[in-house]
Amino acid sequence: VLLEEVDGYELTSFHRPCVTSFLIGCILGYILSATLFLGVLNASVNTVLVCFAAGPIEFHKNHPRLSQDLRDAWSQQVWEPII
Repeated sequence: VLLEEVDGYELTSFHRPCVTSFLIGCILGYILSATLFLGVLNASVNTVLVCFAAGPIEFHKNHPRLSQDLRDAWSQQVWEPII
């Protein structure tokens, strides 16, 4: 409805408000889904690091392969600043 009101402006230069609405919806959907996906991914990484830092023995018992990978990465001093 809003796009029909502004039909004739540069926003709707296709002269088809349905196509313009579809494209705007696709762009907004892509941005929102990418933001939400990256938020979930970031939270999962933080959870693994907190579990590793809070209880390394329990973490190793429950997730031995992931624990070993984290220990190997930590022993390589990946977290040290480059001088």
